Amino acid sequence: QLKYSLHIEHILQTFRNHTHTSLQDFSFEIRSTLPQNSGLGSSAALSYALFQACAHWESLSLDKDAYFSLIQEAEVFAHGKPSGIDASAVVYQGCLRFQRIQGIVERENISIQHPPHFILIQSGKAQETTKQMVEHVAQIPLKEGVMKEIGKVTNQIIHQIKSSTFDGTLFTKNQRLLEKLHVVGDKAKHIISEIEKSKGFAKIAGAGGILDGS
Repeated sequence: QLKYSLHIEHILQTFRNHTHTSLQDFSFEIRSTLPQNSGLGSSAALSYALFQACAHWESLSLDKDAYFSLIQEAEVFAHGKPSGIDASAVVYQGCLRFQRIQGIVERENISIQHPPHFILIQSGKAQETTKQMVEHVAQIPLKEGVMKEIGKVTNQIIHQIKSSTFDGTLFTKNQRLLEKLHVVGDKAKHIISEIEKSKGFAKIAGAGGILDGS
């Protein structure tokens, strides 16, 4: 009987529960170049890959909606109350507008004719889990107002991408709002400050991080 981490065991048990399979004699090896604890959705990507392997082993054909539901349940282990953003990104792929309204998920595929050029900088792995960061934000006073402002900025970015334009100052606005939520550590703030001094624009990805990387 192979022993896996609690996270992996949760993923496998989620698959068993939903498909009523036993996964007998099933073993696997994970290889990934996607950094963990870096706001890039590594846990959702891992879940999706593993669920696909499980389905192939059991000769099951699952549609994208089924995979989304499986990943959402698996993400509870890593996120507590997952929004569905990461699960949507790995399953439906491409550039997506994602919104959850009263528990109902809305998705829209966005066609990008002229993608803006971005550079991804690794500021260091976050010491906190996404779940811990979500719980941290929940304690921030006036967070609802900040979140609404972030939503407005996001809609502006979506509008510009659709029209093949991009105003980098919107990244700066988004970053300042994230700082109000106290999810940006000093290390990332310093990196972003240096980028802005060079007339660039930057923001953190994912849930952020406080003690070290964001």
